[in-house]
Amino acid sequence: MGWIYGQKCRKDARVQAPCNLCQAGTSQYLFTTRGWRLETCDGCGLVRVDPMPTPEQVAQFYAPTAGYQLGRLGGPTRYTRWEHRRSERLASITGTPPRPGARLLDVGCSTGDYLSRARALGWVVQGIDLANHLAVFARLKRGIPVEHGDVRDVLDRFEPESFNAITLWDVIEHLPKPLETMRDLHRMLEPGGTLYLATPNLTGWVPRFHWRVLRPMTGVWPHPEPPLHLHQFARSTVARLFAAAGFEDVRFLPDEIPLWYTSGFLGEPQRRHWLRGEPGTVGARSIYVMTLPVFLAARVFGRGDSLIACGSRARG
Repeated sequence: MGWIYGQKCRKDARVQAPCNLCQAGTSQYLFTTRGWRLETCDGCGLVRVDPMPTPEQVAQFYAPTAGYQLGRLGGPTRYTRWEHRRSERLASITGTPPRPGARLLDVGCSTGDYLSRARALGWVVQGIDLANHLAVFARLKRGIPVEHGDVRDVLDRFEPESFNAITLWDVIEHLPKPLETMRDLHRMLEPGGTLYLATPNLTGWVPRFHWRVLRPMTGVWPHPEPPLHLHQFARSTVARLFAAAGFEDVRFLPDEIPLWYTSGFLGEPQRRHWLRGEPGTVGARSIYVMTLPVFLAARVFGRGDSLIACGSRARG
């Protein structure tokens, strides 16, 4: 291994903690961004942060004092409007429950936007989130039952085989031990139940373009978001993750991250600011313009910079 997008990574393999997915003990240096070092596993190609933050550090990332997703708690924004549209699409993917009273668990449910739509379709819903301020919002504003805490700890509060469906929308990349979490969630599914996840796709055309073109020119690679994103998955590593956790009939759907998000337009810049190239928009505008043709082509050919996957627990 040690390759990414056809380019060899640095040759000096580092011996460190085993890869969570394949247990290989060596990796290759890939890139440093925001002060965090990224490594590519020699065994399976999974990209991960090195060193991995401690559980205490991870918890602090999601505290309100760190500003985590505080914008979701106020009025409508560009991001929340996109979130509403995405929640509608995700709810259409999980669909209606197979029977009255079927339960759905959303791990990393945030403010409960998706769960409110799933509930409207007839699911009995349950959420888990590590950010307490988001869990409180979902409970008080939307009336959704949400447990606060680390997912692996919270699962002890439920009986095995409690849920017909489990979702992790843009969550698996945040987890220090994704394989152990997936195995725990497999036990929480009824036989025949389905787990759905969405995650950024490291081998989508936009991150590949940014790696080959933008990074050599500018030293910037917008795709990874450490330390919130602790792992970077591709279709191959997601498939391996599902198989190692015991899931069957794994299926994939194309997905995409909005180009304005990838480019850095997180707020709502006025068009005149964008066109004039006023401070704060110049770099983002350049990334947007350079990437737009690749982004549109990826949409046409289903090679977006995110993916959706689902797999089932065997019926026994």
